Parts: sequence; structure tokens; C-alpha cells
Amino acid sequence: MTGTWEARVHIPAASPAPLRNAVGHALAAATAVRAEISMSWEGPHLRVVGPVDPGGSKAVGALLADIARRLAEADAAPRHSPPPPLPPPLAPAAQVGTAVRPFPPGDAHRSPAEAGAMALRRLMREQGLDPVTDLAVLIDSGLVGVDGAPTPLRPRVVLDTTEPPAVPYGWLLQSWTYLAADAVHCAVRGTRGCHTLRVTAPRALMPLPRLDLYAALWADALFSPGTLAFVADPLRVRQ
Repeated sequence: MTGTWEARVHIPAASPAPLRNAVGHALAAATAVRAEISMSWEGPHLRVVGPVDPGGSKAVGALLADIARRLAEADAAPRHSPPPPLPPPLAPAAQVGTAVRPFPPGDAHRSPAEAGAMALRRLMREQGLDPVTDLAVLIDSGLVGVDGAPTPLRPRVVLDTTEPPAVPYGWLLQSWTYLAADAVHCAVRGTRGCHTLRVTAPRALMPLPRLDLYAALWADALFSPGTLAFVADPLRVRQ
């Protein structure tokens, strides 16, 4: 389960055969990435799975853009061009759970990302965890430590500061999972001015009821009073 990502995308206007060929050609250069296509009355659904790499979500967005480009060029391809080999079938979907909470209003002095990071550190300390040794931050190039500390070898909590991959125009990103370690992954996500707290983890690590409770405790920690030392201690990421 360590170091995997999964994107599920709805492509309403695509036909199955051209999409299958576009995916096959695009994945020929991405040998560690696997994909499958399923059909519904709304159109094809694409599931893509791969290992975490330094390209992060931007690399996934580039892969989806490549598939879209090949799909758009399908009609111009020679009719005698052989189809690409089909990729091996995907393993069953990863057993991952996700809990979401609305981001509570009220902190006008910090951005949602800053407030979420400080609340997460407060929650970890209440649980007896040390943010320096138990917390890693996920950036586009991978995991890093905080406050100048080395990256923990086995972080208990990961603060995901990356953005979901961009999808081509007309496509819909249905779900995005990016687990860089066997840890609880926390992220502040924003869509159209509304923010949410999102907590994801392998179900073997944290079952859904506990995951939902963790998200609720994180939301509560946004308004918990902190010490002056904590408030004066911003999150610093070592690039």
C-alpha cells in the first residue's frame, strides 16, 4: 500500500475503442502505471493506478493530458495502424478510506492551509505524537520533514500540501488518492471558494469509524486554544 496513487476519471464524450487505444499508447512509456476502462450509460470511466514518483500529481495530470491528446488525434491516425498491446489487468481497488469535514469558518488571520496545518499539529500533540518525528509533509517532489528536521522514516501522519491532478477539459475527476506512506494523510482541499478537511488512510491502518472520528477531531482542533509557543511556531517545510 505504500507509495501508490489512484485517479478515477469520467470521460463522457469518448468512445471505448479510441479511448482504449489512446490509453494503451500513453501507458507504453509509463511502464509502472496501470489502467482500466469501464463503461456506463454516462460514458467511459477510466481508473489509473501507479507508484508515487517525484513528479507527483503534476505527472499524473500530464499523463491524462497525453491520453486526451492521443484520443483527439485518433481520427487522424492511419486505419492500418496496429492497436497497442493491452496492459495487464489491474488488481482490485486499494482498500482505502476517506473522511471529509467542512472547513469551519472563523480564522480570518490565517489561510485555510495554515490554519489546518496548525490544528493538525495541535491534534497530534494531544495524541502524544511529536510533529517533528511523526509528521511528514507531502509536496510535489515527495515527503519532507518539518522545522528543518529530517524526513521521518515511518511517519504516523502526512500533511498533503499538493493539489489534485489537472484533468483535460470536459473530463471529471471523480476521486484522487495519493498515499506516500502507510500513514494517515490529511489535506485541506478547496473548490470554488469552499474548503474541506480531507483525511485518507489504508483501511488496514485505520477503519472508517476511527477515520471519521479523526476528521472530526481535526475540525475541532481548529478552535482549540493553543499555547503562545505553539501559535508562534509556524509550519516550516524543508525543501
